[in-house]
Amino acid sequence: SGYGFASARRPESTLTAAVEADPQFAAAWAALAEARSWQLRNGVETDTTGARQALDRAAALAPEARETIVAEGVYLYYAKADFAEADERFQAALSRWSEDAVLLGLRSLVVRRLGRWEESLELGQRGAAIDPRQAAWRNSSRPALRRRADRPHRFAR
Repeated sequence: SGYGFASARRPESTLTAAVEADPQFAAAWAALAEARSWQLRNGVETDTTGARQALDRAAALAPEARETIVAEGVYLYYAKADFAEADERFQAALSRWSEDAVLLGLRSLVVRRLGRWEESLELGQRGAAIDPRQAAWRNSSRPALRRRADRPHRFAR
């Protein structure tokens, strides 16, 4: 219940157990990279090494797998704050999986960080049409984002 350090570490411990039980489980390595990247984004962790190692292992096992490609984008977005590079990764992934609601939502979040409000809203709406349960679209289509998209000059840095 609630969000805190303990709840942020729960997925990591579960995924660590999964990769210890089966070191060839590429999707679990990718998910572990995502979980560790999320911890970095939220200040639970400060060292990117664990996220990078999990991502490298996923890439070694299944470099073309959707899960690995998503994890790479998440790593770039959350762990490295390299929004432009994350956007490129998600764009490339969407060229292969154009109706992937998760990818649409993640790209929506990234382009929002790049200040492309209208594009973020459009991606979020596409994702919501595919899977309305995803949290990313709810965040991407909220009223504050709509106001920013309508008046980008007021929010320029």
